[in-house]
Amino acid sequence: MRRIALHLAAFCAMTGAALACPTTSDLTTGVRVSNAAGESETFTRLADGNTASRFREPGYPDNETVMVNGFFLVTNYDIRNGRPDHDTLIQYVYASADVPLPVPTANSNWSSTVTHVENNRGRRESHSYAFGAQTTIRLGNCQYAMIPASGRFGPQPDNQEKYHYLPDLGISYVVESGAGADKLTYAYTRIEAVAN
Repeated sequence: MRRIALHLAAFCAMTGAALACPTTSDLTTGVRVSNAAGESETFTRLADGNTASRFREPGYPDNETVMVNGFFLVTNYDIRNGRPDHDTLIQYVYASADVPLPVPTANSNWSSTVTHVENNRGRRESHSYAFGAQTTIRLGNCQYAMIPASGRFGPQPDNQEKYHYLPDLGISYVVESGAGADKLTYAYTRIEAVAN
C-alpha cells in the first residue's frame, strides 16, 4: 500500500507541475498561447531582453516577430524550411527621441514616428497606441492581469490592430487585425509552458 501511495503522490506532483501556469521564468524555453483552430503563438525571451514570438497558422508559413518590452514590434519575417525568409523581412525603426521604448501601462497613450523598412526601402509613418483599463483574462485554467490595447499605423483607417498585453509575463498578442470585411480575429483559449 505504501508503494501505491508513493506512486500516487509522485503522479499528483507531476500533474500539478504540468498544470502550473506559466511565469516569466518559462520564457527561457517558451510560453505558448493557442486555440482549437490550431493557431498558436510561442514567446521566448532573447539574450538582449527583447521578446521573440512565432505565430503558427495551419496552411501558412510560420511568422516570427521581435518585440521590445513584449509589445513594440521591431522586426517581422516568415519562416520557410526552418529558416528566416529574408525576402519577407520588415523592420521598424523608432524615432531616437522615443528610445528607450516604454513599458505598456494601463490608461495611457503613446505614439511615435516610425521608419518602416521593407526591401531595403524605408518610409516614415505614424504609430499610435491606446492602452485601456487593466482587467483579467482566463486562458484555460490560468488567470492573468490583462491590459487591452489598440494600435493605428499610417493614414489608412483600416490599418489597425487590437492586442492583449499580459503585464505579469511581459508579452502581448494580436486579437484583432484590420477592419470591415478584411478584419481577422484570434481568440486564444489555452496557455502553457514549452518544455526543452
